[in-house]
Amino acid sequence: TRSFRLSKGGEGVAVYEDCIIIFNCPARYLLPEAAYINDGGAALSDLPKVKVRRTLPMSDIASASAICSGRFMKVRGTLTTGRRFRFQIHRHEAAYMHEGLAALLRSKFKTSLTPEDFPPLSDYGRWWFVLGFSYVQTMALASLYALVLRLRDPASLDHSPLLYVLLLLLPCHLLFSFVQIGHLLLKSDRMKRPVAHEPVRLRRLGLALKVAGGVLYIGSFHDFGVGEQFMLCWGGAFFLYAGYRLSVRNATIILQGDDRAPAVYLRSFGDDGKNNLNPDTLAGRILGLRRWGVLTAVLGPIADLYFPRLFRLSLGHAADTAEEQLATLFRRQGPFVAIGKPGEWIATPGAERLYVSHDTWQNTVLQLLSSCALVVVQPARTQGVWWEIETCLQQVPTGRLLLCFAGYGGGVQAYEEFRMRFEELSGIMLPRTLCGAQFLWFEPGGRACLLPSRFRTPLLWPLVGVGLNLEATLWPCLSHAYPQDFRVVPRPERPCLFALGKVLAVLLWPPFFFCLPYVFRRLL
Repeated sequence: TRSFRLSKGGEGVAVYEDCIIIFNCPARYLLPEAAYINDGGAALSDLPKVKVRRTLPMSDIASASAICSGRFMKVRGTLTTGRRFRFQIHRHEAAYMHEGLAALLRSKFKTSLTPEDFPPLSDYGRWWFVLGFSYVQTMALASLYALVLRLRDPASLDHSPLLYVLLLLLPCHLLFSFVQIGHLLLKSDRMKRPVAHEPVRLRRLGLALKVAGGVLYIGSFHDFGVGEQFMLCWGGAFFLYAGYRLSVRNATIILQGDDRAPAVYLRSFGDDGKNNLNPDTLAGRILGLRRWGVLTAVLGPIADLYFPRLFRLSLGHAADTAEEQLATLFRRQGPFVAIGKPGEWIATPGAERLYVSHDTWQNTVLQLLSSCALVVVQPARTQGVWWEIETCLQQVPTGRLLLCFAGYGGGVQAYEEFRMRFEELSGIMLPRTLCGAQFLWFEPGGRACLLPSRFRTPLLWPLVGVGLNLEATLWPCLSHAYPQDFRVVPRPERPCLFALGKVLAVLLWPPFFFCLPYVFRRLL
């Protein structure tokens, strides 16, 4: 009889007409052809090195669903007894499994996956992992060893054979990585990325990058030269930010695991990563709320080397953009979701994104609006945003619609054009000017009212990363959308205390962060 080898060991899944078997077996283990026929469950279970973990009769399955997350297709379901089950399969091996489950379970199987969700193996970003991990582990080992030698005996750094060995391993690792990449590219005609494809999410590589970035950043506190300190510091910031971007969460998994109504964020793709709710003042830049313009143009997101900001990146939380700042508030109340930019390789941080095709994005928006608790719209001149605004006016009660004008480009003329078109479309009169406000909310009766910006004490700005007190600023809107969580009216602002706090923050925080390396140096 013919036999087949499993390419990898570990967990395996076999789907038959009468049952689903979840089992474990060693790698390269021979499975007889009898295990691949319709009633081959018994033959599979009788194999000596196959350990059956669970058997699920088809008649006992009440419902099941499948989603794609990273490199896996994850199947979850419920039995008629109320018990739940789940398993996962590599996406490059899951196309026929998905087709078989849909044919056998029929209406019990809920899925929105298409053949585009099962591309070849080379599309999963595996080459990112091979190249990134090889480079990171070598540089982290070399940097850590050099740091230990420098702390113990500075003279031994120039004569350390182990350090030379580690540095010689770097090109070897890179050569191995390029060989792996070439092997993957030769297995497919071309690396293609479908429009609705999920971006690369590698949480383990992200964690490795964060650890390496933390080692490099803390290593910069030692008594090296100025050039060496800046190299280590910016290298650590780069690894921390790269690890943060690779660890962005999946919106589909979050929506399935959270029963609370989501908040929906609608905007133009051109506004991603460009807006900021923090005050654009000298104090805001000194306290790390905004980056300095010259450094931002050259270094981008790694221009901000503030210790609290890098610490937040290591924990997976950032407040660099208006979207990330809004996410820090709305994630406490439920999922904060948006439509992802088609074809992007790495997910944009902020709201959790759903990646859909150009033909289905409007249906996805309608589904989100039918079950959302609040809708936040960032106005723009694009036709897609105006379709979203018109749809929100038709589908969403006015008390659950919030407009965000953070960094609204074009100034007064752009707002005037928006106001006239919005009034013609909805019949609702808007204020003639924004008067410095960044949010506009519609009361349940349909009246538009500006929400003046209210700021938290500047002493907390470097620690929190958000100067705007979003709870107090958006309280009228939040108390209507989430009445159980926002009952207490916020206290009024005190300008004198705010000005005093700003002076104290500017005088205290910069010297503290400047002296922080010397404190670490003493501790080390």
